[in-house]
Amino acid sequence: MRQGECLGLTWECVDLKTKTMDVSWQLRRYPLDAAIPPNLLVRRLDGQYILTAPKTKAGKRVIPLVPWMVTALERWREVGPESEHGLVWPRPSGGPVSKGDDLAAWYGLLDAVGVVKPGSRQWVLHEARHTTVSLLEAAGVPAAVIIGIVGHATYASTRRYSHTELERAREALATVADDLGLPAALTA
Repeated sequence: MRQGECLGLTWECVDLKTKTMDVSWQLRRYPLDAAIPPNLLVRRLDGQYILTAPKTKAGKRVIPLVPWMVTALERWREVGPESEHGLVWPRPSGGPVSKGDDLAAWYGLLDAVGVVKPGSRQWVLHEARHTTVSLLEAAGVPAAVIIGIVGHATYASTRRYSHTELERAREALATVADDLGLPAALTA
């Protein structure tokens, strides 16, 4: 999920019985005096925070939850802060979490567990989406399923997120060559 989709997730969109999550909203900050486009479906929360539909039709999707996610969400529902807006991931006060505060928490988590990105900057939260696409591709998941999970409109969008390891790509090509009966190496 994108950051805004996570921050805008409400409990009414999480169905722990059917083990699904409906991604129909994203949290956005909109100045109080800003004119909201008339075609934009909006639910106003606190102050400048609103819930809007995802950017594209493909962004609105239902994601299946795997067992460990169901268990984690059940536990979080018991111990997490109450939110008058029904937010799954609210501030301790129950209000919406800003993108900046969410990123600060992400960087704090990375520091706490000692995850360091080679180079001078930290891992960006959005890079987790890239990793998800790469791992799903490496697992042989069909492109249509990956597109449905990440909420892209086309495979071209999803392809930009793929960073399949070179060695795995080489192994895949070698497998195809074996299937075609091509020799592993040509001798001169």
